[in-house]
Amino acid sequence: MNGFWALVAAGAFATAGLLLYFQIVRPYLRVRESLRRLANRNFAETPLPSAKGLFKGPVSDVRRISDLLQQLDRQITDEGFSLRAILSSMVEGVLIADRSQKVRLVNDALLSLLALKDSPLNRPVIEVFRRHELQNALEAALVEGTPQEIQITMEVPSPLGGYELKHLDVNVSGLTPQAQARPNAALVVFHDVTAIRNLEARQRELLANVSHEFRTPLAIINGYVETLMDGASSDPEMAERSLSAMPKNCRRPALLIDDRLTMSSLDERAKLLECQRG
Repeated sequence: MNGFWALVAAGAFATAGLLLYFQIVRPYLRVRESLRRLANRNFAETPLPSAKGLFKGPVSDVRRISDLLQQLDRQITDEGFSLRAILSSMVEGVLIADRSQKVRLVNDALLSLLALKDSPLNRPVIEVFRRHELQNALEAALVEGTPQEIQITMEVPSPLGGYELKHLDVNVSGLTPQAQARPNAALVVFHDVTAIRNLEARQRELLANVSHEFRTPLAIINGYVETLMDGASSDPEMAERSLSAMPKNCRRPALLIDDRLTMSSLDERAKLLECQRG
């Protein structure tokens, strides 16, 4: 009789143990494994126990968290692809720096523009560019949140060897989340205006040369006119010399204008040179 009750008790304990395992231990282990996978950024769907019994609430919450994280992961991936596509298609150099003024993102255009061989990522902006005006503009954008615009000139390695000057217009803007009033990052856009600055320099040089070339013949003509007005007109030899010199000096500005028009047409590639054998 005692043996019978011992068997009954053993059976009850075994049944209770199985129920405890399948109803509590096993669901707990599966929920814990799912949470561990989510914590390790593995957002793929994971097998979970049926949403019933003691773990009905936690299982439902874990599934909802998993779905939200999968959606967020897909959204971040899509936005990352879009951002990379936009940055790679831009001709302007683009840089994003965090509040510690370390470089967090650059596009290929900036690497090519400044011939940066070493990656600037995770390095301070001042270390990469060594320009205090850029650092000051970055600080102002991060602290005050007001956009900054500066012009800088940098020496960069030339593809032909040596170095060349790059003239850059730089715009710095703070990146501010909607919930914050203070920027937590800054967007820096580099516009290469080297060709424009070089053209402006050539135009200033040309204007100075033209002014000089015009001033010389006009001064000569004015001198002869004053000479004639002072009475040289009554001297036939002096009058003839003055009058013969005036047309020659009048032609010099006209030739200078023709040369300038020719240079302009060549700059605009409106005409091709016609080469002939001599």
